[in-house]
Amino acid sequence: MNSHLDENHDIISLIHLLNPEEVNISYISSAKTPIFCCSLLENHMLMQSGPSTFDLSNDYIQEMSQWGNSLLVFSLDEFCSKIYNKCQSMGITPYMNKVRYNQDEIKLSFTDFKSMMKQSKFEPFFHKSKRFIKQNEFRVVLDLNGQKSDSSYFILEIEKLESAQIFELKSLSDLGFRIIKKSK
Repeated sequence: MNSHLDENHDIISLIHLLNPEEVNISYISSAKTPIFCCSLLENHMLMQSGPSTFDLSNDYIQEMSQWGNSLLVFSLDEFCSKIYNKCQSMGITPYMNKVRYNQDEIKLSFTDFKSMMKQSKFEPFFHKSKRFIKQNEFRVVLDLNGQKSDSSYFILEIEKLESAQIFELKSLSDLGFRIIKKSK
């Protein structure tokens, strides 16, 4: 069976109309790509509200409020380490990276798209339109390396995140941060 599509194939026309992140590219037509998305909290998203206290920026609050009032905060290093270790033990390849908000600047030609796909068939999942830039998204995409899931979803069970804390908030504006010096 030929795994390459002719440039005139209907699916190629569809790809031209969609953003790359909306296209689930897979070797198996019925497969789904496991993906996890979260928001990275970085300095530019914080406003100083006191000598050692910070609040979330209004832009970030406005963007993220549509996702509810529960917030799970955890260490990115711990999370990525546990993802990597679990995937390695299962023969799965994890791709983890910040999303780049450059789709508006880079309109992909068919040649560009083919080049991107040769690099990694998962690269399109890490590009979005600038209109989503306030989400400051980090994604984990799993390459199951031919492993099949018996259901329409995939669960990767990692160890407990020791750094994780859940906050139930009336509003994200209720959340503030205080800098505390760690004792050595």
